[in-house]
Amino acid sequence: MNAFSYTIGQLLFLKGFALLSIIAFWSLWNQVLGLYGSRGILPISRTIAAYRSAWGTAAYRKRPTLFWVAHSDGMLCGVCGLGMALSALWFFFPLAWVIPLILAVLYTSFLAVGETFTALQWDALLVEVLVLCTAMSAGGLAHTWVLMWGWVLVFRFYFSNGVVKWLSRDPAWRDGSALKAHYMTQPLPGPLSWFAYHLPMGVHKVSTYATLIMECVLPFCVFIPVLRAETAWVFIAFQVLILLTGNFASFNWAGIALALLWIPDSFWGGTVGYYTSPFWGSVVLAVVAMAGIFVNLLHMVGLFTKLPRPLARCAEWCVRVCICNPYGAFAVMTTERFEWILEASLDEQTWESISFKWKPGDIYRWPRQVAPFMPRVDWHMWFAALESKQLPFWVTNMIKRFADPDAVAMRGLFERVPFDGKPIPYIRVAYYRYQFTDWKTWRATGAVWERERLFTAMLPKSSQTV
Repeated sequence: MNAFSYTIGQLLFLKGFALLSIIAFWSLWNQVLGLYGSRGILPISRTIAAYRSAWGTAAYRKRPTLFWVAHSDGMLCGVCGLGMALSALWFFFPLAWVIPLILAVLYTSFLAVGETFTALQWDALLVEVLVLCTAMSAGGLAHTWVLMWGWVLVFRFYFSNGVVKWLSRDPAWRDGSALKAHYMTQPLPGPLSWFAYHLPMGVHKVSTYATLIMECVLPFCVFIPVLRAETAWVFIAFQVLILLTGNFASFNWAGIALALLWIPDSFWGGTVGYYTSPFWGSVVLAVVAMAGIFVNLLHMVGLFTKLPRPLARCAEWCVRVCICNPYGAFAVMTTERFEWILEASLDEQTWESISFKWKPGDIYRWPRQVAPFMPRVDWHMWFAALESKQLPFWVTNMIKRFADPDAVAMRGLFERVPFDGKPIPYIRVAYYRYQFTDWKTWRATGAVWERERLFTAMLPKSSQTV
């Protein structure tokens, strides 16, 4: 195995993540003021002040971010704009290694202070891969240790997602019903999710067990040269199927780009130009790559046993700076779907719903495709609905913002806010159980969902903004 035989896969991998970086920064740019601006749900200025108050000068080390320098609304938009511009430049100059390094710094700046809204696996994965891309670009597509680092990351990405499902001992994964539940209960169902849900139970069982086999067993085929390319294409097909039945931001596209690293130039029938680093540059890259491989192996060992304290602290530090992160989605499958529905009033007599752009609400609205765009409020309302006893802090902040007539950017995160921009003093939240309709109901009424109102909670008058 040597990097000279995988140049096209590496080049496509770099260009693929350049495109995903454009999308990631564009997605943030469209939401950043509503989420983190001075009139947003979780203003970064207040987060920065809270960190400084709690940790003093240690805050700079615990939360490394450019927003210590400035955190105005202009700065937030500027970082997103710079990220988009540099990502576009990187697409055309994929071996310019300094660009992915800068992009990693820019994106990490949001992750360090983004709290709830950036605590997602694909955010951390993007930063981790950008660090790998920096080394791969610097190595000119010709550094074997860097390619091996990439292969280990791809292996861990798929293997971890599978093994956490099996180790969780969740009955849904053991009895084959996990994917049937998943199509309905996933955070943002896609246009085909309703149809996938209504497939025969035998299909669900086969696809559930096939998922476990593909994620737990198939990654080992990367170590069998004659099966490596075929394994990559199986994983690409697997990611496409997930894309067709759900909305997981850039996660599945990232999985496709990662799998390209396993496809040799012999498959493509050619190669691309590469260059070799100077001797000392190659030595440095080898050391960095071996460190990357080591921490990836630490995380895999940590799936099965408790790490010794020094190694555990090393792994924790890597997670904190997002250079090696844990992966494992839907280890325990949610089998019921609940939703918080916000209702607004000016007088406590007439109530109208506040409509989200993407999450289920109106029972007649068909699920829509939004990935690779990441609607962070809609996504996290799914997490909020998993708990019926208490609303998360960020949701109460968001509700209070509706009383602020100047919170225009936050209102832009929603499809419809009633009362034509007037301050909304009264908000109540209704807790519903949602269920996909059956074929008969859908044909007769056109309804995609049926729902049952479980309870309604009246919140205090939202006259004081956060």
